[in-house]
Amino acid sequence: MTVEFSIRKSIVVLNVQNLCPQVLILRSIYLYYETHKRVSLFDGVVRMVPGYEFTMEKEIHEKEDRSYHVVLLCHVLGTNYKLRETVLIHLLSPRKARGLPMKLMKLPTFQVPDYVQDVYLNGFLVNQHYNRNASLWLERFTKYRNEKLNASNYVEYLRMLNQIEEFDSHLQVELYTIDNANLEEMLPKEYLLSIDQFKVLPVLLDVGCHVHVQESETDQPKRTNGTVTITRGTIIERSSFFIIKTEIPLKKLCQLRLVFPLNRTQFKMEYMALNHICSLNLQSVLFPVPDTFKPCKYNKKEKLITVWKCIAANEQQKQAIKNIINRTAYPAPYILFGPPGTGKTCTIVEAVLQIWKLRPKSRILVTATSNFACNELTKRLLQFVPTTDIFRYFSLTSERDIHGMDLKVIEVSNMHYGEYETPALQDFTQTRILVCTVMTSARLLQLHVDRNMYDYIFIDECGSCKELSALVPIGCVGTDTVGKKLNASIVLAGDPKQLGPVTRMAYLRDTAHGVSLLERLMNLPMYRKESNNNNEYRPDMVTKLLDNYRSHSALFKFSNEQFYDGELRAKADPETANWALNWHRLPNRDFPMIFHT
Repeated sequence: MTVEFSIRKSIVVLNVQNLCPQVLILRSIYLYYETHKRVSLFDGVVRMVPGYEFTMEKEIHEKEDRSYHVVLLCHVLGTNYKLRETVLIHLLSPRKARGLPMKLMKLPTFQVPDYVQDVYLNGFLVNQHYNRNASLWLERFTKYRNEKLNASNYVEYLRMLNQIEEFDSHLQVELYTIDNANLEEMLPKEYLLSIDQFKVLPVLLDVGCHVHVQESETDQPKRTNGTVTITRGTIIERSSFFIIKTEIPLKKLCQLRLVFPLNRTQFKMEYMALNHICSLNLQSVLFPVPDTFKPCKYNKKEKLITVWKCIAANEQQKQAIKNIINRTAYPAPYILFGPPGTGKTCTIVEAVLQIWKLRPKSRILVTATSNFACNELTKRLLQFVPTTDIFRYFSLTSERDIHGMDLKVIEVSNMHYGEYETPALQDFTQTRILVCTVMTSARLLQLHVDRNMYDYIFIDECGSCKELSALVPIGCVGTDTVGKKLNASIVLAGDPKQLGPVTRMAYLRDTAHGVSLLERLMNLPMYRKESNNNNEYRPDMVTKLLDNYRSHSALFKFSNEQFYDGELRAKADPETANWALNWHRLPNRDFPMIFHT
């Protein structure tokens, strides 16, 4: 039994299916509230053979309780066995709508030019049959690749790399076409597609990707004459199979051909970011040098009263927070270098809280590459920030994961009614902290949100995404193209020593596409350790967190020596770090690790 409750309509939707090999007799379904009170949702007799399924709706009035129990009672036919299933429902407390939903501007097309496709298909080799555009493109691309990424080639080189990746992905997705597909109908307009029907593993397909279903009453579904109809669909679930939802039911006894067009949204957002980032002085923002950098002046006597007690005793964390608040690296990014277990997330949250407290007129955009990280940041911020001052902006595809999310996070989001809705302008103007993924931040530009709105932009997990992806919040939110300046102070958080961007195309791995913005900056003189500064980083540009609060020292000894210059210090609570010591299953009772192959 699955249960859903629509807050807007006050309707409970129940789906009941017999998954047992025996015949079941359904007797009752009750909704319990306030411990012992109940409402009958179903009262009768239904004979359910194996596989039998039905859906029903019931209108109920909300009670004071925000948690209900739905209990199903049945018995196995011909036996004395009785079965009970209980489902717990937690109801959201939706806030009052702040305004009318905004209209999302359509993204520009940004098509990959034909001449780029020609060069790709020829293996990036010189060819006398190229047209002039193709020859010039290859000449510039070869030059940029040899001289590496710099301020003068920055925008064009990254655009070229993205065009290569996009066209490669397009060709890969074309291989996913299934000429004679077998779809198993589950519900009206919902069909199951087994993965073994693909010729190659569909690694680029995910929930939200579109599918075009070509239906033909002939044995030639590839033809596009009047006997072929095309129905649009969307992948709504992916596991060991796909579930496809179509706009209209498919005809029965038809030949089906499935075509999966490439989801170009991320590429379009990245191209859009490049179009805005080109208005900046790229040398000072993304390629800072000591000779031209002007240190920011600020009040060094300003007191910092930390919210997290553990931060009060950590000098590196306090240094990072003070410098972030005072924008010491502006217009260049400030880097928070956080090895595993060193409190990077706590430092980000504390920095946001201090800005919220000490800079009451400022607004903060907090981004990360994953929804999980964004939800964790939101959850921690909500411990100290009023719900009226924070907004969690979800994308449409996040709706599928709503059942696994924290209710408090959902209630301050654009899914506060249990389903996705486009934000209102007031969701941004009436709150001071916005949390969303790196890619979703581009939607602010599509919604025509003022690009002067945010004074600080945090990008967490920055080391795991390619440089162009990290530019999306910087270009689409923080850049004033009219004034040709960066309005927001940028904070990059992550660890350049951990796994970097995942680049599927082997040809791109040795290019700028295989390096994160965080890692590239850390290799610049401004962000490297200085020999004339006791071999330490410039505190106004970067802070490396050194105290590990998570692990026993033996667990990070190797990585500490190999990647972190032996600087990490074990600061975990002994009760946490040593609880596994002397366990009888440990090969070495003084070393809390078991290697498994």
